[in-house]
Amino acid sequence: IWQRAKLTEIFLKSLERYCMDYGITAMVAGSEGRKTKDLCTLHGVGYIEVANKPISGKFIRASQEAIVKYKATNLLILGSDDFIDDSLIKNYINLMPYDVVGIKDCYFYNTPSREGIHWHGYNNFREGEPIGMARMLSRKVYESLKGKIWPAGMNSGLDYTMMQRLAKVKDLK
Repeated sequence: IWQRAKLTEIFLKSLERYCMDYGITAMVAGSEGRKTKDLCTLHGVGYIEVANKPISGKFIRASQEAIVKYKATNLLILGSDDFIDDSLIKNYINLMPYDVVGIKDCYFYNTPSREGIHWHGYNNFREGEPIGMARMLSRKVYESLKGKIWPAGMNSGLDYTMMQRLAKVKDLK
């Protein structure tokens, strides 16, 4: 979470609702100190303070906190501007026995123009690969990679790097 107050509030409300409706635990890695921590507390969302850059540091720390502190069985990876709907969560709950779950397309909403755009996913050498948003990984995957889903120090290329690392994990379901 970083410098988008209105979007942060909407995101945290959605996480709060997912926690209440589906019994999941949400963990946020924020970079704005007390302000964001208090908002997370208000919405019943776990919080850790992490420098905004490199971005991989935020994902690494949030994943580590979820696995170690909250004993998570799965990680659902979302950025603070990623919104998913209830049908996806319900499907993912049923898919929790699998090691890697993802989606292959999504919609982007352009706030100023009020237009939605459907992105059909990768159409290059990554065609057919799940997109980065809303990937769900099992604890087995996390432990197989010794928590190194992403390398430290990255600000871009996190989704692709994750897929390269996942390709090295044996016996994925």
